[in-house]
Amino acid sequence: KTLDGENWAEYQKIQKGGTPYRELKSCGGAKATLEMGRSLVDDDYSAGHYLSAVHGVSLFSLGLPIGLRESDAMFDVLMRMKGGEMPSEIQEARGRLIDAMVDGHKYVYGKKVILFGESDFVMGMASFLNEIGVVPVVCATGSKVKGFKEKLADVLSDTDLDQVTILSGVDHSEIENAAMKSGADMIMGSSKGYPMAKRMEVPLLRLGFPIHDRFGGQRILHIGYEGALRLFDTIVNTCLQTMQEKSETGYSYI
Repeated sequence: KTLDGENWAEYQKIQKGGTPYRELKSCGGAKATLEMGRSLVDDDYSAGHYLSAVHGVSLFSLGLPIGLRESDAMFDVLMRMKGGEMPSEIQEARGRLIDAMVDGHKYVYGKKVILFGESDFVMGMASFLNEIGVVPVVCATGSKVKGFKEKLADVLSDTDLDQVTILSGVDHSEIENAAMKSGADMIMGSSKGYPMAKRMEVPLLRLGFPIHDRFGGQRILHIGYEGALRLFDTIVNTCLQTMQEKSETGYSYI
C-alpha cells in the first residue's frame, strides 16, 4: 500500500493499515500456513517452519501463484482447507486463462526470453513461461539462493535445460553478458533492464520491481488466474507488435 495509497491532505511517513500485533499473536492457533516462495522451502528459520515446529500449524510450501500450475496448487490447498466446490468466479477465471492460452499459443511458442529479478519472481515466471512454450534462455537473480538451479529445474519440466543459463548472485553486467549470447526475442524484468534491451534491440516487458519509467507499475497484476491472463495478453501483444514493426508491408488484423 505504500506505493499505491490514496490522496492525503498531509504527507504520511507511514500509512495506516498493516497487520496488528494481536493478529500476529493469534497465528499459533491458525488452521494452516501457506508459505509462498520456492526460495523458502529449505529455510528452517521461516515463519511457516516456526509455526509448524512450535505450534503444530500445518504448513503448505508453495511457489508464487504465477501461471496456471502454481495457481492451481494454491487454490487446491485453499479448497482443501475450506471444503466444498470451487467458487464459480474462480472456475470461470481459470477457464478464460486456458482459452486464451489455446488461442495465443501459436504466437508465443518457441520464443526466447531473458528473465531477471527477485528469485521467487523469476521462479514463478519461469514456471509460467514453461507452460506456454516460451523458453527462458537466461534466468538470473541478484540474490544468492541455495539450490537455485535445482529449484528452477523443478518448474522447467518441459524445457531443455541445456538451453537455459541460470545465474544467481549476479549483477546487471553479468546478466547482459549472458543475454548478448542468447539470441533472445525479449526481456522480462524491471525497468533496470531498459539499457540492455536498447542495446540488444529487443522489447522489454516491465515486470516485477522496480518499474520507475512507466506509470502504474505498482498495479500490474502477476498472480492468480487473472494475473496470468494479463501477463499472457501482454506477452502475445508484444510478439505481435514486434512482428508488425519488422514487417515491410505490415498488417491490420491477426
